[in-house]
Order: sequence, then structure tokens, then C-alpha cells
Amino acid sequence: MSTLDRITSAVEHPAPSREGVSPWTLLAAIALAPLAFTTQVSLSYGIASTSCTAGGAPHVALLAVNLMALAATVVGSVLAWRSWQRLRGEKAKDSPSQGEGRTRFIALCAVVGNAIIGSAVVFDLLASLLLAGCPGLPPVH
Repeated sequence: MSTLDRITSAVEHPAPSREGVSPWTLLAAIALAPLAFTTQVSLSYGIASTSCTAGGAPHVALLAVNLMALAATVVGSVLAWRSWQRLRGEKAKDSPSQGEGRTRFIALCAVVGNAIIGSAVVFDLLASLLLAGCPGLPPVH
């Protein structure tokens, strides 16, 4: 056994709890809510503008888009929360170069980001439910 083998076998990985959560789970936890919100805003604008210029009410289509965005945000939030709960034992050391706590930090960022973006998704859903469709525009025939 070489000296390098003995050294590398004695050194522990700086983030030993990283295997507790799949990287794909963390990616989904981080990406689902922002993608859902972006899709929600883009599709809502297109549906509302097309429906209003055609003289129709966009309520059913807007509700479907908003509910799908809310569902995706809830799934992302659950994934983020579960990941953070699994990694809570991963303690950060004194030196940031030690690397411990990286996976936990990513999961915590996903929890916070999903909470912020989730509130935006809910407000957009409430706006589409409470506001009248196509106010002030005459129907186009």
C-alpha cells in the first residue's frame, strides 16, 4: 500500500451526508417551483390576452394552468422539505473550505425559494380567481 492510498483512505469526504438525498431530487426541489411559476405567468398571459381579444372568458383555462403550477410548486416544496429533513444532521464545520453542509445548504435554499415562489403562485391563482375577466375591453367580432 502506497503512502497516497493510506492518506486517501484516512480522509473522510467533507460532506458525508451527501448520499442521503439524490442529486436528481435536489435538482427537482430547486427547479420545480421556478419553472412552474415561469410557465404559469407565460401561459396565463397568453391565455388571457387571446381569450379577451376573442371576446371570451379565460376562466377555465387560467384555472387549469394555475392549479398545475400550484401542484408542481407543492411537489417541489415537499421534495425540498424532505431533503432538508434528511440532511439536518450534516453539520457545518468552522472552515467553509471543509465543505460539510453543502448539500444541506442546497436543500435549505430550495425550501426558502419554494416558499417565496409558492406565495407568488398563490397570488397569481387568487388574481385569476378574483378578478373579472377582460374588464374594459369591448368584444371583438
